[in-house]
Amino acid sequence: MSDFNEARVASPRTASMTSLVASVDWAFVFAVWALSRGLILSTMLLVYHHAKTHHPGAPGWLSPLANWDGLWYERIAAHGYSLVPDAGGHLPVAFFPLYPLFIALLERCGLEPTLAGVAISNIAFFLTLAIAYAWMKQRFDISAARWSSIVMALLPHAVFTGVVYTEALFMLLALCAIVLFDSGLYPYAAICGALASATRPVGIALAPAMLVAWIVQRRPPAAAIAAVGSTAGLLVYVAFQYVHFGDALAFVHAQAAWEDKSEAAATWVATLAHPLKFKAIVKIVMVVGAAILFYWARRSFPPIFMAFATSALVLITFSGDVTSADRFVYGIPVFAMGLGLLFSRHRYWGYGSMIVSFGLLCFFSARFALRLWVA
Repeated sequence: MSDFNEARVASPRTASMTSLVASVDWAFVFAVWALSRGLILSTMLLVYHHAKTHHPGAPGWLSPLANWDGLWYERIAAHGYSLVPDAGGHLPVAFFPLYPLFIALLERCGLEPTLAGVAISNIAFFLTLAIAYAWMKQRFDISAARWSSIVMALLPHAVFTGVVYTEALFMLLALCAIVLFDSGLYPYAAICGALASATRPVGIALAPAMLVAWIVQRRPPAAAIAAVGSTAGLLVYVAFQYVHFGDALAFVHAQAAWEDKSEAAATWVATLAHPLKFKAIVKIVMVVGAAILFYWARRSFPPIFMAFATSALVLITFSGDVTSADRFVYGIPVFAMGLGLLFSRHRYWGYGSMIVSFGLLCFFSARFALRLWVA
């Protein structure tokens, strides 16, 4: 009997993850999530009702939730990939496959594509908030956990976690990958990493981050294997493009159309040439602020967290096209978590920042609903 009881005792790693889930204050997380979703949705619907802007094919009230990239994800979910450009020369292969695949699966269950995308984004964001809250509470304290949730939900770019965009899904998968890796659950970390790299290109930053953590912390060989495994999503997409289109890097080549014709400055040279423009200010503040924040938090977070944050920021900054650099920075979960830790120690900074963020979130939501460029 004693042997049987011992066999039922969870391993330290499993127990750690169970404890992580148990530490979530679900009521608080839901309240923050609902506040953010309510603010985004109500702003968009009010603007939509006033302007009557919508795209064909979606129910009226969902129209403002599927602009820009969202329309491409719906197109891919419905028709798959091709090398047939739109009127502006844009190709669907520029967008990674996991998110539209999930939309397509929900469509087969009877959901309208825009509603499917919105459901995926909002559910994924709720789970992201819960995991971030639990991890911050265990690592630091309840104040840091609450501030992290508030920051993640109310930063201006949180608008993209409530619409048909990949932000929420990527944040969930990336956060799961680094939390599982830090806990020593390498096979699961590799799976989440692979899914993240199938969601957006910056997911590949998980691989060097895991390798750095493996070396610095002298982790077992399984950690290095997880790093390699995390690239599987990108490699599968590359193989798919080579087999179907004869161009393994079609997604890279397709970016040229956006770089040349985007409404926003696509390079740092163009951005810095007009540093007082609102878009340039937001981009510079997010990228430079993230670099400073990550340096400040470097000793507070585990190596895997900081290695991923740093490698992702480097990739975003030096990828060539920085049109959406500020949005991609927000998509690094460590960014909001680091700000949460900072504001938990300097609360008045947090109060002031969140008041400004609240207003900017409304502003970004209104612009998005009007199909005006945000990030």
